[in-house]
Amino acid sequence: MSFAFILFSCNSKENNTTENNDEINSRNLKLANDLANKPKIFLKFWRNMSVQEFDTVVKILISEKVLEQKSYRAIYYLTPKCKSELKPIFVNDSLKQLELLNGICLYDIFKEKYNLPDLLEKRLVERRYIEKNLEYNPVMSYMTDKGEKKLPNCFIDKSSYSINGEQNLPIEENGLKEKILPNSPLIIKKANCVIIFKQNFYKAPTPLTTYSLDLNPEMEQYKMQNPLLALSEEGKYISRNSKYKINEIISSSVITITYQSDIDYNEKVQKEIQKSQSLKKEVEQQEIENRSRNEAVKNEL
Repeated sequence: MSFAFILFSCNSKENNTTENNDEINSRNLKLANDLANKPKIFLKFWRNMSVQEFDTVVKILISEKVLEQKSYRAIYYLTPKCKSELKPIFVNDSLKQLELLNGICLYDIFKEKYNLPDLLEKRLVERRYIEKNLEYNPVMSYMTDKGEKKLPNCFIDKSSYSINGEQNLPIEENGLKEKILPNSPLIIKKANCVIIFKQNFYKAPTPLTTYSLDLNPEMEQYKMQNPLLALSEEGKYISRNSKYKINEIISSSVITITYQSDIDYNEKVQKEIQKSQSLKKEVEQQEIENRSRNEAVKNEL
């Protein structure tokens, strides 16, 4: 706890040079007591701690090599496998929850500890379509410092489609897949806190494009023999020599892990229950009024 005293004292002196020693000592004693006795949400963080207390505890955890800080609010939780950005959520200078933003890299650890279900694998493709490649301008040789270099025959695009504009293609399940939660949110309840796993999906701003030459079996074999083809000068001619482009509109998934006190979580659940009950009563009242009006209409006709 002496380290916490020093850190908090330094912060106080830097930010509040006019404070007297009694105020600083009182604040240090409160911090040490809260560190020792407050129920923790995650690591050494507790519900309703102030921003200043949070910053002091961050420094303690950095010294213990639990956290890493790149800038004032770029804080990362360190694990042997990866690091996950830690985002605090404050309301009126009171900490309400903590979010780990790279949840997918931590999931295996949680799965083992809490016996969670396996992640599912799914290709998140919303649409797959083919169109003519407007950049199609095939060549079979190009110039280098050593002279002309010929391209192999696999750079001849023999594919043929009858398309006008864009044409939808079936979505294939093979290829690169995303890992997703079997259900979202996924909730773990502990003694003093609740851990919430939530998955969000984001549509890529541009389509993922595959050129028709990429689908040529001869080109696939040539790529196997030349694994760095895509990065080479020669690889640039795959797009130029392709008649068509196959585009996929894809989404990416992000798993966020939220730590929240059981008090705040239960309050939120109760509010949602009350809101649902209130809405149900409104619907029932509306149905009663509609039935009454229907009877009135019958008498009016």
